[in-house]
Amino acid sequence: MENAPVCYRSARGARRNITKTLMVMHLTGIFLLALSLHVAANAVSQTVSLSGRDLPVQQVFDAVKKQTRYSVFYDKDLLSGSRPVSIRARNMPLNEFLVAALKNQPFDFYIESQTIFIRKKAVQESSVITLSENATPPAPPITGIVIGPDGKPLAGANILVKGTSRGTATDNNGRFSLDVSANQTLVISSVGFVTQEVKVGSQSSIEIKLADEDKSLNAVIVTALGITKSVKSLTYSAQEIKGDKLNKAKETNVINTLQGKVAGVTITKDATGPGGDSKVLIRGNRSITNSNEPLYVIDGVPLSGNIGMLSSDDIESMTVLKGASAAALYGSQGQNGAIIIATKKGKSGQTLVNYTTGLTIDQAAVLPELQFEYGQGVGGEYKASSSGSETSWGPKITGQTVELWNGHSVKMEGQKNRFKDYFRNAKTLNNTVSVQGGNEKMQSYFSYSNALAQGIMPNNDLIRHNLDFKITNNITSKLSLFTKLTYIYDKVNNRVQ
Repeated sequence: MENAPVCYRSARGARRNITKTLMVMHLTGIFLLALSLHVAANAVSQTVSLSGRDLPVQQVFDAVKKQTRYSVFYDKDLLSGSRPVSIRARNMPLNEFLVAALKNQPFDFYIESQTIFIRKKAVQESSVITLSENATPPAPPITGIVIGPDGKPLAGANILVKGTSRGTATDNNGRFSLDVSANQTLVISSVGFVTQEVKVGSQSSIEIKLADEDKSLNAVIVTALGITKSVKSLTYSAQEIKGDKLNKAKETNVINTLQGKVAGVTITKDATGPGGDSKVLIRGNRSITNSNEPLYVIDGVPLSGNIGMLSSDDIESMTVLKGASAAALYGSQGQNGAIIIATKKGKSGQTLVNYTTGLTIDQAAVLPELQFEYGQGVGGEYKASSSGSETSWGPKITGQTVELWNGHSVKMEGQKNRFKDYFRNAKTLNNTVSVQGGNEKMQSYFSYSNALAQGIMPNNDLIRHNLDFKITNNITSKLSLFTKLTYIYDKVNNRVQ
């Protein structure tokens, strides 16, 4: 009986602890609920603070984007007619801020999915227009989404109203909004996808699906031994340059036309004027004792040495095989890589006559800077070349009369333009005429090229004639005979050594 009061007090203390714990939990729940409501309210309600006079509209938009999580889309042409903004706002709700900032502007806004769209006002506020009873309000902007072949939204896709400069871009969710009238056409484009045109009808929303652009994967390329392969099946590095790209800048050495067009290929031109050789390196030097030149293969025939005399107008394509693995079928000759050249051939079912011409002008880019104040001689005294003096330590040039090495007396004058007068503007003229045609059994191709080139040094000239004749006979579906005759006449006068 003595322990009973003790047990009663222990039970009552336990109940007090439980009640206290429940109260703490209840207060904690109320606090968390209030905190979540506060965060949600902040997430929904955006405010802007900005004060200033005669602010550019662009500065107002930048402040909105910086202080809120909203994006602003607009046509730049709309801003050309905007007025300066004078506003004083402190923690003003976003919608009220935009109404106050844009009230005197020729455009208004609407908000959708955390994006602010700026559009031209249908009716100016200062204008008084009487509308008939049958007048229809302007159509709302069309909204849409752009997706890829896999159904995922495409961000950054360009949407342009055909025939106008109005356009927009999709947001991170692939969505866009644009003012478009009925029967207008939208042009949708994105890198790596086929450009698509969609005509707008009466719909207010549209979904556009773009297809992959895989032209490069389906392309074919000429590889070793003239074998044609699909680009996507290659396991080594190879790059093809079409003939039309080689003809954009005419060169007397056709190899120089590859300069800057193929990655990993370095071409160094010799400073020997027109018709000079060029050094070609693919992926750098490989040997310090042997040649580092690649192997050249023209229509399946391996060649070495200078092939620069070929006419670029006769070339169908050039394929650069980089490294020994790419040119393995040529053995040790292809250890430095190979350049495969396929020339043009006749085509069946059509007869074509082509004439091309090109003119280029070369000039000395940099001339040496020399002094023209002191004349020839030593120690301030003039001495002719016959006396063994060729230095410029003679007297100051004042127009005095001196005697030349041949005994003639002349007035001493500084020759400021002697280098400029010596070098000339070198002209290079290329002309090519070709005829091709045939049928399914036989095709022929004939071309004549003429090159007249000048060097920047006088009397340094090049004359070249190229004749090319090809016949292809398709004897059976598995047997064909190809005949080729090439004649090249090349003459260089006073080649620079």
